[in-house]
Amino acid sequence: MRIWRIIFVCGALNGFCQALLAQVPSGNVLAWGVIEGVRTNGNVMLNGKALDHAIAVSAEFGFGVALRNDGTVVGWGQNQVGRATGLETPNPDGSIRINGQTVSNVVSIAAANSFSLARKADGTVITWGDNIVPVGLSNVVAISAHQFQSLALKSDGTAVWWSSAPWNETHGKLNGLPALSNLVAISSGGGGNTMRNLGLKKDGTVVAWGGETIYGDATPPKGLSNVVAVAAGYNHSLALRKDGTVCGWGFNGGGQATGVPTISDTHITNGTVTLEGEVLSNVVAIAASTEYSLALKRDGTVVGWGRVCPKIPSGLTNVIAISAGESFCLAITTNSSSLEHKK
Repeated sequence: MRIWRIIFVCGALNGFCQALLAQVPSGNVLAWGVIEGVRTNGNVMLNGKALDHAIAVSAEFGFGVALRNDGTVVGWGQNQVGRATGLETPNPDGSIRINGQTVSNVVSIAAANSFSLARKADGTVITWGDNIVPVGLSNVVAISAHQFQSLALKSDGTAVWWSSAPWNETHGKLNGLPALSNLVAISSGGGGNTMRNLGLKKDGTVVAWGGETIYGDATPPKGLSNVVAVAAGYNHSLALRKDGTVCGWGFNGGGQATGVPTISDTHITNGTVTLEGEVLSNVVAIAASTEYSLALKRDGTVVGWGRVCPKIPSGLTNVIAISAGESFCLAITTNSSSLEHKK
């Protein structure tokens, strides 16, 4: 196993894993699905050049952001309120600038409906688009975002959140979650106007907080253990187990939670993800979005499930990171060849 295959299952060693990731070969960013109303299936192009040297990606509704191995960030796609690039009139190369300064020293990123977040090496968080980072936020080791909600995991194992919605009374205010501790990973999701969060604890169990929809997408299944990663989708949730299998729960009308659609009045279920009659295995990373899910396998290939899952390009291999957006997906591959124009 190459060293860069290990990074996705060591959420408790976030900083160490980021250092390992920065040492991988140049990463080319590929997109597939529909972005800005246009179907895409190939390299992300910025200023006439393929986006490379990426170590992390985050896809949202109509736009994406990528973290490069030099600690800078680029964005592209729909750019209302500067959510993609930080500027209403973006730089041709997509680079993020705030107050005239190029964003640097970034170690992780997260995109939401109308803004993006970046965690810096010093444990602080910056944002661009329609969002405000609360004063005093520090010692952050992980971030997540969804719709109008931002979530941060601190080095002491606690989590805090804030809202970017101007009509919300928590707008720009830091909200502690004192009942939660010993967290090593987080994921923010929700459905409709309901926000919910997942947290992975040191002992490999999963906790949830925030609102729950009628689909039971927040409450983890009883007995769920040995978890190494979590992903909160729109109305469903995922957990990656240490053995490389995936558990899903919540709304499953299109099979987005478990791979096999649930035929019932509520479409609610939970269980191990099964695709084409076989248990999904050898997974090292997961992602969840609206009505579909993605998984990165140990061999560098990607699989997806759910009614509206964008078709994964043939020939997509040597993948080291994935992200699931509202209608399109992103992946980083170490392949030097392009998938552009391949249908």
